[in-house]
Order: sequence, then C-alpha cells, then structure tokens
Amino acid sequence: MALRRRRTGVEVSALKAHFEEPFTPAHDESKPRPTARALCKHCGASVTYSTTRLTSHLGGCMAYDRRSSPNDHSMAAPEASGIVSERGTVANSGVVREPLRASLAALLGTSELDATLRDMATEMDSIVADVTVKESTLCLQEARIDAQVQLLTEIKADAQRENDRSRRDEPAPKRRAVATSNIVTLNVGGTRFMTADDTLLMWGTYFENLLSSPPNSDGEYFLDLNPDLFRRVIRLLRTANPLDTEGLSNTEKSEVQDMLDDLGIEWPQR
Repeated sequence: MALRRRRTGVEVSALKAHFEEPFTPAHDESKPRPTARALCKHCGASVTYSTTRLTSHLGGCMAYDRRSSPNDHSMAAPEASGIVSERGTVANSGVVREPLRASLAALLGTSELDATLRDMATEMDSIVADVTVKESTLCLQEARIDAQVQLLTEIKADAQRENDRSRRDEPAPKRRAVATSNIVTLNVGGTRFMTADDTLLMWGTYFENLLSSPPNSDGEYFLDLNPDLFRRVIRLLRTANPLDTEGLSNTEKSEVQDMLDDLGIEWPQR
C-alpha cells in the first residue's frame, strides 16, 4: 500500500523513514482484510498505515527526538508539506494538534525538562534518605524493646526460681499453715476428734511434726492419750482461753499438765 502525495511531487519518504515496512496483521479469511499497519521506529507502536495516522502518531511520539532531525519536514502541517489524506483532501487535524506540538517542542527542546527531572530526582533522593533514617530509628527502637522484654523475662524467671527455692526450704508445717485449712481426724484412745489443721498447728509442738507426716490408712492420726482430758486440750486450742481444770482431781490436773508437756503446749491455767 503506497502513501498518497500531492501532484507537486513532494515525497513522503521523510515520513516513511520513521516507520518500518507496513504489514498486514493476521486475520480470519472469512472476515474483511484488515488495514495495513507499520511499527514506529522510535517507540515501537503499531500505527495504521495511512498518511493521516502516521503523521498524527509522529506528532505525539514522545520517543521521537526532533533535535536530531532539524531538517525533517514530516512534522510540518499537511498544507505546507503537500501530504494529503487517503480521501484526497488536506488533513485539517494539524491545525487542532498544533498547540500540542508547539508545547511538546518547547518542552523537549529546552532545559526545563532536564531541570524538572533533576528536581524530581533530588526530591526522590530526599524521600528515600528520610525513609532510610526512619527505618533505622524503628529498627533501633525495636531492638531496645526486645532487650527490655528479654530483661523482664529474665527478672520474672529469677523471681520464680527464688520463690520455688524458698518454698522448698520452708518447713512443711509452715507451708501447711498458709494453705487452705483442712479437716484433721484424731483418734485419741479410741475417741475421734475432728478439727481444722490450723487449730493444731503451733510452732514447736508435737502437732507440728505429726501433721507433717501422712495419716494412717483410715485417714486418722492416732494419739495414745486420755480422751476425756484431751477434750480440754482441744477446747484450749480452739478458744485460746486458759486451760479449764475445774472439776478435776489433783491427779487429773497433774495428768493434764503432763499431757500438755508431752504435746509441747504451754498455756496458763485458770
């Protein structure tokens, strides 16, 4: 397909020099044959192979450097170059595109674009530097937080180990004293007494050692004592009142005192 020209003989070679040889895209034979196209040598775009379309594309091609072709008249308006459209009329699109071409030529042919690009590059470098500084600051803060978390974890672990060590070294009766009270069954001479363990837990008494050991198979602690006299001892421990010896003979009073001595309990009498 040949490009048309005026009868004045003005060649279109200047225009064709910017495009590869025209080709016809692959198509279905059952459909109309598509219009031939040509590839722009500057940007590689595929353009319909007609004077109007090629001229229009070259006028807006950003990859086309007009400074390297000062004598190229292919960008002139169709009226000046003598190039006409396929319909044989002068293309009036050049008048519409002239302001755009003038703007592009003014931008590409001066140093304003270079200065603008340099300013943009400087601004981007500043942004990248600012982001880098902020990233470094965040990394430093993250490292400090990790160190503080690690320190708190170690302190908590040390405190737990110290607490475990203290509980291991703590006497068994004391551990039982601070625990929730449990019901203890005492079998005293065949008579069962049930009371809270914290009633019996007194430092330095027989009960301190007794309750540190497990009960027998019946869940009881056996005491070979007089149950009638021991009842007064239990009352003494529960009420914290002086030992009641009223109604006791001198022998029984002596026996109760011996029982208190054996149990390690010191309490005034009334």
